[in-house]
Amino acid sequence: MKLGADALTRFLRRPWQLGLDRLGVRFKNAEVPDEDNEPFTPDGLENFTLTRELLDSALAGQSLPLAAERLRRAGRLPALGFADALIEPRLKRLEQQLTSWRDQLGDAISLPPRTLEVPLVVHDTAGVRQRVTLTTRLTSCQQLPDDADGESHLLATLEATHFGTLKEGKEGRYKRLGKPHRLLSGYLDWLMANARHGLGKTISEATDTRSGGYQWLAVFEDRWLLFPALRIEQAEAVLRQLVSGYAQGWQAPQAAALELAVTAWQVLEGEDRTALFSALRFADPEADVRLEEAAAAIGKPWLGTTLERAMETRFMEDTFKGPQALRRQEGALGELWPEFSHFSRADGMVRSLRLYQPLIETMISARQGVLGERAVDLSAQDAAASTQGESS
Repeated sequence: MKLGADALTRFLRRPWQLGLDRLGVRFKNAEVPDEDNEPFTPDGLENFTLTRELLDSALAGQSLPLAAERLRRAGRLPALGFADALIEPRLKRLEQQLTSWRDQLGDAISLPPRTLEVPLVVHDTAGVRQRVTLTTRLTSCQQLPDDADGESHLLATLEATHFGTLKEGKEGRYKRLGKPHRLLSGYLDWLMANARHGLGKTISEATDTRSGGYQWLAVFEDRWLLFPALRIEQAEAVLRQLVSGYAQGWQAPQAAALELAVTAWQVLEGEDRTALFSALRFADPEADVRLEEAAAAIGKPWLGTTLERAMETRFMEDTFKGPQALRRQEGALGELWPEFSHFSRADGMVRSLRLYQPLIETMISARQGVLGERAVDLSAQDAAASTQGESS
């Protein structure tokens, strides 16, 4: 069986949707078109597409103002003076982003795109071994100058959006964790590249064929994140876990949400969070382990109640000047589990933590910096480095 990384990305973004799609079930929010008002600003998808086109044009050697003028003449921007109000601030942000990109990758050489396949063996819900081949198209490989540690390979992605603030607060809590869903596509490519060492055969097959893991540099509009190279067994273990989750999602809609996993980092202290997650990690993945049982196992039964209340609030209640209740924000999720008690009985809390724990743990251990600061030394990567470079 072959599974594309794009399909796995969609599953991780909305785990409940895969089972619905297989069954042909669609939940749609009612939309009433406003025919009396002209849209003067693009919606989210249009905004992303415009930014992506501007960045790609700049990477191809065209200036940002010329690329913007081409979009204007093609009727892709609002009429009259609204186009200037929309595009001018964006061009300034993108120019800074491109400057950071060029500073970080000044000596790097782009490698040709290639198709990557990662064979895995996973067990289905009945315990039967299944062979799955993950596939992706790597278009962002870079060759760095040789260094003493041999980490001369890099995935570099220029993201057409911002990431947000990623900063540890008091006692290991994270009041803000940026927007982790914007990492999903690159995260899977990075895992797959590290599961297949030997991709980076330098520039010539006839020269040095030394292989090693891949770092990953993600440059957003507001900051960069640098992830370390991984050992093969590390990358494969995470991929097997994610593919197993996909297999379960194919059988039935999965009660799990990245937004609820983020809640754990926001409300639990660092030591408590580590102990609780360790209890969940060593439990049988197929067993019906409840959050309160894991909390009791580490001698802190109140942690389960604390986390359940926080998750219920995120699921059920709108936030003042913040996001909608998750069940309203994701209509299909709310249709499947209208009340948080329904979601909880479907193992939603534990599934959310288990599915997204590797992503968030990796994210908070990445090196980071705000755009405009000095470039990172890509050859001096430490796999255990903590986040740094955050400014207020």
